[in-house]
Amino acid sequence: MKTSTKNPTSVISRWSRFFGAMLMVALMVSAVAYSNPAAPVLATPANAATGQPQAPTLIWGPSTGVGTITYQLQVSTDPGFGSHVYENLAITDTSQLISGLSANTLYYWHVSATDDGGQGSYSGANSFTTWVSIPSSGPAPVTLGKTATFAILSYAGITDVPASAVTGDVGSSPIDGAAI
Repeated sequence: MKTSTKNPTSVISRWSRFFGAMLMVALMVSAVAYSNPAAPVLATPANAATGQPQAPTLIWGPSTGVGTITYQLQVSTDPGFGSHVYENLAITDTSQLISGLSANTLYYWHVSATDDGGQGSYSGANSFTTWVSIPSSGPAPVTLGKTATFAILSYAGITDVPASAVTGDVGSSPIDGAAI
């Protein structure tokens, strides 16, 4: 029978170093997997837009992250966002209808994303100015809500002119996409 001449303390020491290194790797992988999401890119209204309705739909690009992503939207008359005219901290879509804004007023807005890793940075602030007053000529303005991204919406069908291009979403209802 052979007897081990290794010191039990050095064996424990080696295993401790090994498991310590594995723990460090696991923590680094976890930190990479759960990094905060990037700031969303603001889309509509365009920065410094004027003549916007008092109930605009604010639209931004999606963020990528781990798990469920929610968005935090702030609207303010203060470019430093010291106070908020509107704040929603739990939006699950990439657009939000804001109502109750004042006419002929400059507003600032920005958005951040939150995922399982935490809250990311806010986007840079965009601004828009609401219209001076509700237009009196022509039909009353319509708040498009989630349809604001559509370039074409149809009830009966859509035809094409050769070499034409459509920029934006296309939708048809109650008929299906075969009507396009």
